Amino acid sequence: MQDYFTKTLLQLKDKNLIYNQRVIGNKYIVDIEYKKVMTKCPNCRHYSNKVHDYRVKEIKHGIIQGYFGILRYRRRCYVCRNCQTKFPEPNTILDRYAKISNLTKSLILKRLENNLSFKIVSNELNVSSSTSIRVFDRFVRVTRLPLSEHLSFDEFKNKKGSYDKYAFCIVDPFSKKIIDVVKTRVQAYLSRYFRNIPIKERLMVKTITIDGWDAYRNTIKAFFPNAFIISDKFHFTRHINWAFNQVRTRVMNSYSSRSDEYKLLKKNWKYLAKKPFNLTPYHMHIQDLAANMHPDLYQATILKDWFYQINACSNYDETLSFINDFLSLINESELKEFQDVIKTFINWKTEIINAYIIKANGKNLTNAVIEGINNYIKVVKRTSYGFRNFNRFRMKIIHTFNKNPMYQN
Repeated sequence: MQDYFTKTLLQLKDKNLIYNQRVIGNKYIVDIEYKKVMTKCPNCRHYSNKVHDYRVKEIKHGIIQGYFGILRYRRRCYVCRNCQTKFPEPNTILDRYAKISNLTKSLILKRLENNLSFKIVSNELNVSSSTSIRVFDRFVRVTRLPLSEHLSFDEFKNKKGSYDKYAFCIVDPFSKKIIDVVKTRVQAYLSRYFRNIPIKERLMVKTITIDGWDAYRNTIKAFFPNAFIISDKFHFTRHINWAFNQVRTRVMNSYSSRSDEYKLLKKNWKYLAKKPFNLTPYHMHIQDLAANMHPDLYQATILKDWFYQINACSNYDETLSFINDFLSLINESELKEFQDVIKTFINWKTEIINAYIIKANGKNLTNAVIEGINNYIKVVKRTSYGFRNFNRFRMKIIHTFNKNPMYQN
């Protein structure tokens, strides 16, 4: 019974294994040796049990109950009686030329499925950081997932000092899986990347949600002819919020910093920028007081609140008419802060309309999922204090997030 639990603890599953264990300091040392058996010669396929010599190998074997596990393996070398070939006995403990056990390699890969740095995993398993990196590079293989009907495109910051400041990420917003990570968002590179994806797979894509990066739109039009382009709501509505806050700040600074008007506009800036139907009666009263302080702020408040009625539009024509009326109101207001809003809405009018009229699984499509994944990627990068090798960075992101590891032998 004791032998069974010891072998289970050490993950030593061979039946013909002899072992002895002891603790010295912070090391849990296990002397192991295989029983002498008839073994097939790899050269002539004859069996032999003639021993040529023995060699003792010290093998790192992870952490065992808080102790550094060390296997002292007395490895037997046989000699063939037929062809005189010398060959080591077969074992399941370690590979040829290795200094760490196969179990340790498995534990390294298992631990790296979590958002842990190579150094943390190395310290946990009593190996060096370079060993963890080599094991990861050797066994982990990450391939692009098939494109889905609905996609999200976005970018995240690449490593410091890199020529490609932003890397590119493709996500399925419904399965919440990373399809692939590409080292740059430059249009020429994306064109080469998507050209290598079969046209049949690209034609299956129905919608792609993006932010306001023009290179994405040009690439989608060239390589995804059946896909509707959807502008993420957050990225175009924030232009309205920015314009409103610029007007609020200008009006606020026209008062003395000790005045009640200044304090009201400064203290309640979050509530003033909110949608009117998200406010309590008290904060609606505050918003009314602020709007009546200055005609520019009154107009900015009307524009901001009026735009959110777009959700009542049910088809393309209604939404188009609403946006045209909204742009006319901005022109009539002559507020300089809202001029960028006009440019954005004219340039991205079709994609903005698609954000309200196109639905999948009963809901509008946004980049909320991919923005959350981008935040996760930042945590992966920060945990590891950055990556010098982009390919390793890409494998770590997908390996950690998708939770479907693929290992090669």
